Amino acid sequence: MVLFVISVWVLALGTRGSELSQRSALAEIVQERTLRFQTDFLLSQVGAPPETQEVSESEDEDASDVFSGQSETLTATIFGSSTKQRQKMQDPAYFAMVLQGMHKLAQKERWLVPCSSLELIPEAILGSGSFGVVILGKLQGAAVAVKVPVAGSAARRFQSLMAELRVFRRLRHQNIVHFHGACVDVDRQEVVLVEELVEGPTLKDAHDSSLPKEVWRYILLGICTAMRHIHNLTPVVVHGDIKPDNVLVDSRTLMPKLVDFGLARIIQGRIPGLGGSVRYAAPDVHLRQKPSPASDIFSFGRLAYFVVTGEKPMQEHSARALALLTEEGISPELRWKTQTPIQQQQQQQQHLPYQHHCKELCSECCVFDPELRPTARDVHI
Repeated sequence: MVLFVISVWVLALGTRGSELSQRSALAEIVQERTLRFQTDFLLSQVGAPPETQEVSESEDEDASDVFSGQSETLTATIFGSSTKQRQKMQDPAYFAMVLQGMHKLAQKERWLVPCSSLELIPEAILGSGSFGVVILGKLQGAAVAVKVPVAGSAARRFQSLMAELRVFRRLRHQNIVHFHGACVDVDRQEVVLVEELVEGPTLKDAHDSSLPKEVWRYILLGICTAMRHIHNLTPVVVHGDIKPDNVLVDSRTLMPKLVDFGLARIIQGRIPGLGGSVRYAAPDVHLRQKPSPASDIFSFGRLAYFVVTGEKPMQEHSARALALLTEEGISPELRWKTQTPIQQQQQQQQHLPYQHHCKELCSECCVFDPELRPTARDVHI
């Protein structure tokens, strides 16, 4: 009888312990989701201000090939207009409060990089853009890339990184540049992003037509794998600016890394239009339609064309002409060079079968109607 009572007591104790463990686990999940909601709300409130740039013809083709969509916060309909939010950010007290909140949330979500552990090397500039510069840094002795906004007031510099940070902190994939975290200096009112240092050129600079087709297939598959990953997230993430400049290729492994999520969107609620690069952006992006994974698929098709041919897509059209054609509901077909019989004989064994396959792939990816484009899973072969 005593043994029976003891057995029942032990069993009840074990059941009680299991219930407490489940409750504790549930509490942690609720806390994590609450924290994530708070972070998303805060980041959406301080998203980058709109910087609309007209598509125009210019001597600098790369400059004229870039445009940007309206940049509104995802919660604008609930929490007020982005203009009002930017005005509030100019208030030093309000901005200080936002930074303090960001610092606290970064600590809890474990993406805060202590400023004392980060060493900047300003003279080693790795790249630059409208946001600022990417410089070499050392995180506890390890080489990293540090994205530093440099233009405008402290509030404006802070805002220029928030759209990217909101997306970037969610991503972990071998074909996406790794996000180490952000350094949030409340006293100096500065925020910088700390990323993996990829030692290698952009896909644009790395292209070499003499490389075997297996190398380019490996690179395209890597980019497609990254796309498939972000499109399968919940909620879905759209990169918004897939092009050769936004793919880094590791010089040692040839592994491609998707970078620059400054135009990326989390597909949830009311979504503002994307921006992008004219020769790679989908017609639906040009027309300021709701972003979708199909937008990235179109850009991937144009990028695949560049990889196979080494030529900028649609180079026979000006940026302005492309915009006008899109407004008329026309997406010009990619122009593939015809080869002489001698050229065909020289390349038959290595390149032509691959080019034929990619021509079909690009054609399917670059149809005008986004509903008719394949998914990342379809093209991931």
